[in-house]
Amino acid sequence: MQNCNSIQIVPTGTIVSIIPVGEERVYERFGSNTWDAAGAPDQVPRMNVGIWNGDPLIPPAWVKTTLNVRGWNHKGKLYISPTNFLVMGNPAAGANQNLSAIGNISRQFGTAPLEVITDIVNLAVTGAPGSFVDVRPPVGEEWVITDIGSELWTAPVAPQTVPEVLVQLTDGVSFVTLMNSTNVRGWLYAMSLYISNDVWIRITNPNIATNSVCWSGTRLQTYPSGLPNVMSQVATVLANGTLDAQPANVDEEWLVTAFGALTWVGAAPAALPNMAVDLINATPLASRLARSTDFAHQLSPPDLAVSRANFARFTETSVAGNAIGFSAIRTSLLG
Repeated sequence: MQNCNSIQIVPTGTIVSIIPVGEERVYERFGSNTWDAAGAPDQVPRMNVGIWNGDPLIPPAWVKTTLNVRGWNHKGKLYISPTNFLVMGNPAAGANQNLSAIGNISRQFGTAPLEVITDIVNLAVTGAPGSFVDVRPPVGEEWVITDIGSELWTAPVAPQTVPEVLVQLTDGVSFVTLMNSTNVRGWLYAMSLYISNDVWIRITNPNIATNSVCWSGTRLQTYPSGLPNVMSQVATVLANGTLDAQPANVDEEWLVTAFGALTWVGAAPAALPNMAVDLINATPLASRLARSTDFAHQLSPPDLAVSRANFARFTETSVAGNAIGFSAIRTSLLG
């Protein structure tokens, strides 16, 4: 049986753990018998959902919290293992809650190595050693990150509070901000951040207090040809510089799942990456898909299918130079 659905009666202020044994799981939906007191249509289940490893010195890190819409308006995928598992908390005052989780077995492994790379760490205050963590696959592995959370959540006020972390895509030289702790962009949809040993994720704690952070993810299977599948790229470009998500071969296709820039523009919580995104063909014709002044295509996964003939071009628009980049996965290689 693959179904791992669960309903538990959870007292006020209590956190319950769901720890798989001999298997890895993926959870996608959560619920409660009551919903929070925020005004409709922003009410969400009265519960917190997160990752923990059982270490009493590390508080759980939350990917969904009561009173906030972040994480609730998409299905998403929260991968767990016996070492980094699911926790559900009841934050309601004076009432038990019937908390539910809907999931499936992602792999029964016995003594085989884990495929789930979900983890949680404690990050020191900003500026101190250990104030960031690099989520970086070893050479020869590729990962997909499906969610990121933290112990501390921050401005703007509910129902738009988000995890207090800075999430960047990097090659160790250029740093591209995908999400930050003061803006909603990037937090409202399901993540699929593809990383390798060459381009990975850095998570930084911007708070002056210690903050536990977590990420959910799993290893990707190696392509039969032995070629890498992750096509994510970052680069620092000059004013009005560009970076193309364009396969080198005519028989190849990619899916772009995220994009960002080091600098953002606009007032919180509505700031956006300082860049533009166009679909380009061989004519060449350009059609704008996203820009730094509008939310169009910025509050849902990009999911840009590109080929050699019709590809995505990312242009920095700060007129001062910028680091820009994207996450992408190869979806087909016919040759």
